[in-house]
Amino acid sequence: MSTRFDRRIYTIRSFRAAIDDALEHMHELRAARRAGRVSKPFAERIMLAVTQVNGCRYCSYFHTRVALQAGVPATDIRAL
Repeated sequence: MSTRFDRRIYTIRSFRAAIDDALEHMHELRAARRAGRVSKPFAERIMLAVTQVNGCRYCSYFHTRVALQAGVPATDIRAL
C-alpha cells in the first residue's frame, strides 16, 4: 500500500486519518487562538493558502465559507 498523499482524492481511510489528526491537535489550535497569537481571519487565510496548494475543492469550499464568516473580505479570498 502506498503512503503517498494524493491531494485530490481521499479514501475513507485517509479522510478519517486526516480528521483524527486535526481533532488530536485541536487543543493546540484553540490555545493559540485564546492566547491571542492567531486571529480567526488570519488562521483562515492560512488555511485557504494551504487548501490552494493541496487543491482540495471540498476544503476550499469549507474554508472559504468560514473565512467569509470570520470577516475576511471576498477580494482577499479571491487573491489567495
